[in-house]
Amino acid sequence: MDAFLDRYLASVDRHLGDPTQAKRYPIADKLLDLRTVEVQIWEKLLSASGQESTIGRCEHTITLQDGVSFYTLPGNFRQFMGFERRQDGDRNMIMSSMPSISMYDSGPGVEVLDAHQGMMVRPEPSLGEDQDWTLIYVKGPVLLHYGTAASVTATTLVAPVSPTRGELVAMDDYYAGSILRVYSASVGMFQSRVISAYNATTRTFTLRTAWGTTPTGTILYEICPALPEPYDAIYALDAAIDKCPSIGLFAQQQTLIQRRRPLWDACRNYFASNVTDRMPTRSARLMADDVDPYPEI
Repeated sequence: MDAFLDRYLASVDRHLGDPTQAKRYPIADKLLDLRTVEVQIWEKLLSASGQESTIGRCEHTITLQDGVSFYTLPGNFRQFMGFERRQDGDRNMIMSSMPSISMYDSGPGVEVLDAHQGMMVRPEPSLGEDQDWTLIYVKGPVLLHYGTAASVTATTLVAPVSPTRGELVAMDDYYAGSILRVYSASVGMFQSRVISAYNATTRTFTLRTAWGTTPTGTILYEICPALPEPYDAIYALDAAIDKCPSIGLFAQQQTLIQRRRPLWDACRNYFASNVTDRMPTRSARLMADDVDPYPEI
């Protein structure tokens, strides 16, 4: 099975249906357009599923220190879900928690800025000792790449200095929550694992769970998109749809739009329907009539 990026590039050309025009659509441009398409699809899926889906949910440890109020967020941070102090070794035993607060609120709570600016803990921590807290958040889409692993252990994989295709982002924990797949190896191929941490200095992916069989030989791996095969076909379809008008393929664009509709429905249902043993629940903004402004009267 080929890497996703190779399948994506071939599919875009096939959807355009015009070899001459496909040759005028450089690989670099196709990869740039993939980034745009992936973000658009991710945001649409989040909007369509509300809080029904747990896809993209991640956890990250932040160590609070005396007198330090500012802390960095993971590079793939998208949305704050919670901030908890848990009992060691027991993720279900929550000792204390902090909600998100606005910039004018003195706390206690967490003022979330964004993935680049970080977050502020208010009031400034006064703890007596360092404390490990768990940030629960929704990740955003990441830049994809694939290449030959430099080394592999039971629970880690070290990326090469330069991937075969795509971009390796030098930002700690940028890939946390993403899927890493080994698609070729002498032993242990066709395995996928969730990345729990990423060290940008050593280019080391730490896996949430160990490999069933540790891969050996020449190990080819990839960072996968949010949607698995065959749902991931929608990325190439959307890129081709967006490209058609600029190269005069208006009739082909309408054909592709018709082809996209059932695939989008399948993607949306996959993203939202992770469980079948309970009714789906959605989160919605409070309406004015839902709030009692005078609860004590």
